[in-house]
Amino acid sequence: MVIGLAIDPQNTSLFREVFDKISEVMVDEENISQLIQCTTYDQFIDQLISLL
Repeated sequence: MVIGLAIDPQNTSLFREVFDKISEVMVDEENISQLIQCTTYDQFIDQLISLL
């Protein structure tokens, strides 16, 4: 999965916080299994948010 985030260079702490949380989700095999079963973008985002 490729994740692109547009973050203000002066707010790198926000980037780190968001990136760390997403990284935690992505290292769990069960989370990945749930995410790859999504069939729409909205479903994927909802599932990702629920895992955070």
